[in-house]
Amino acid sequence: MTRIKPYMRAFDAQHDDAFESFGICDEEGMMWISDDTVIDIRDREYFQRIQETGADFVISDPIISKSNEEPIVIIHHRIFGVEDKTSGYVNAAIRLSKLSELASEVVVEDGQGWLVDGSDHIFTPTQAGYEVTELEAFQTLGAAAVRDQQGYRVEGQNGQEGRLFLAPLKSVPGWQMGIVISEEAMAAPTQKLITSLMGLGGGILLIAVFLVGVIISGIFRPMNRLTALIEQAGAGDLSVRFEEKRRDEIGRLGERFNWLLGQIQDLIGQVKEKEKEKQRAEMTALQAQIQPHFLYNTLDTIQWKALEHGADEAADMIQALSKFFRYSLNQGKEWTSLENEVQQIRNYLFIQKIRYEERLQFEIDCRADMQWEIPKLILQPLVENAIYHGIKPKAKGGSIRIEIYEEARRLEIAICDTGIGMEPMALRKLRESVAGDGESLGVGMKNVQRRLQLVYGKAYGITRILSGSGGTRIELRIPKRGGQG
Repeated sequence: MTRIKPYMRAFDAQHDDAFESFGICDEEGMMWISDDTVIDIRDREYFQRIQETGADFVISDPIISKSNEEPIVIIHHRIFGVEDKTSGYVNAAIRLSKLSELASEVVVEDGQGWLVDGSDHIFTPTQAGYEVTELEAFQTLGAAAVRDQQGYRVEGQNGQEGRLFLAPLKSVPGWQMGIVISEEAMAAPTQKLITSLMGLGGGILLIAVFLVGVIISGIFRPMNRLTALIEQAGAGDLSVRFEEKRRDEIGRLGERFNWLLGQIQDLIGQVKEKEKEKQRAEMTALQAQIQPHFLYNTLDTIQWKALEHGADEAADMIQALSKFFRYSLNQGKEWTSLENEVQQIRNYLFIQKIRYEERLQFEIDCRADMQWEIPKLILQPLVENAIYHGIKPKAKGGSIRIEIYEEARRLEIAICDTGIGMEPMALRKLRESVAGDGESLGVGMKNVQRRLQLVYGKAYGITRILSGSGGTRIELRIPKRGGQG
């Protein structure tokens, strides 16, 4: 005790404004107070309660101090020693006037706080027109009932309505903080909030209207522009373009519009080029048909002169040549029967046979409907290639075999020669040229391929070219058209 007393007196001096006194108590209930008073508190309610409950601390009900008759409450706190065993207690007497002062400093709107202890005693001054101790709620229900009615409606001395709110003090069991706020004060922030929200809502509405206008303008302006461009294109001006760079649907639509116009211009260019080619072809055909009867009559005259002089072989050549020219002109017709095409190639091979004599042999094996309609002059360029590039360079010459047969409503044609054949590199280049991927080789062969594919499509025409040391084989495929089909 001798060592503790200086500390207790220091506490007393330091906290004199809020605490009346400090004391130290042993386990038997004998307490020494900082003014050197010793009292027995064994029969005090708060000492008995801490003994019974084993709590760390208890707060007494308000009592009157014997030293100055001022209302106080006692905080009785356990002191733990070795192994957490109770060594004694420390007491602090708090002036209720100080607690009431602290509570009244809690201001919410026009209401101020007050305290209620565990025995429903109220410590507060009269505030904002309300006398808490005279509230109807306390008179009829009691403080305990009011504690269970958060926001209970009450009426002050001046008739002003308000609401009573209570909040428990967690660190002080049984004690509560209370406050009464007038209805008018409670409604004021709400009304202010409503006014602010209405103003904010009006501003947001104006901004929304503006943004909607901007968005609609951003959509319809380019749409109107694109519509105008489409109308210009429809009127024939294909040079127009949608220039706006956008990443939305309208931008993608504009890109597709520009792409479509480009495609149309390309197609128109191709059509114009084809028209020019057609005109050139027609001009060539017309030039070829200039006075054809003069040519035929001249050949007939030469044939009769050959017969008069006994040149039968020359006369036969002239007759075959005359038939060849007549078939080639064919009165400007592009289509002919398979029978005429086979006869034409016989005339051509007959003329070449007379020229090359024993160095050229030929055979035509036709097992197909002779009335099958095909484009004219598709065999002669291929046979000519076989003679000049296969048979002619070979010292002993060779033979040509033409096979024609039907299969699944298709005409299959093969032109085979026993010439010198082709080197692998030359064969690859020829295939690429005929397919349209490489440099132009084999003009006659490429011309035949182009004509057949223009008529029948990419699946037809020259389908295979085979060549080696034993010669060359070219295969064609033509679908059924005309005749018995």
